[in-house]
Amino acid sequence: MPLALFLAFNRVKSIVGGGGGADAEKLELLQQAVTKSNMLKLSKCTKLVKRRIPFDLKKVDGDKMDIGTVYVENFPE
Repeated sequence: MPLALFLAFNRVKSIVGGGGGADAEKLELLQQAVTKSNMLKLSKCTKLVKRRIPFDLKKVDGDKMDIGTVYVENFPE
């Protein structure tokens, strides 16, 4: 997944600043954060992110997933 895509997420915008400022600075902050992550890792080019441990859908318990799922609608963006 492109690291720059994270800048489109509202939660990330609230952390790195959604307003002014250079995207290069924001990307650098994200790169630093991903470098410290136990769950994510950067590609060699530092522009892509992926899971450290690949997601295996076969290991997901569908019943538990449904219990932890909440559907919400009609909220403003």
